[in-house]
Amino acid sequence: MFCTTISYICMDILREGHDGGSDNACVRGRKWIRDRGGVTSIPSWGKAWLSLLGLFDWLGSNPIPPEFWLFPSFLPIHPVE
Repeated sequence: MFCTTISYICMDILREGHDGGSDNACVRGRKWIRDRGGVTSIPSWGKAWLSLLGLFDWLGSNPIPPEFWLFPSFLPIHPVE
């Protein structure tokens, strides 16, 4: 879901248009995203990227306590993982 969403946004930034792209890629990508629940079903780090781009409200993102960055990076709950 994240890769399709980012690809769709990149095509929009590159001004492919809502009906543009090779073989109607924008239309197919938009339909695929909507059929699977929209961008609200991407991971929280994907929502953070969309919020940085101004495409998603920060209130819709799950907060990550800053203390998680202090954990050793080999732990599965570290934000890098």
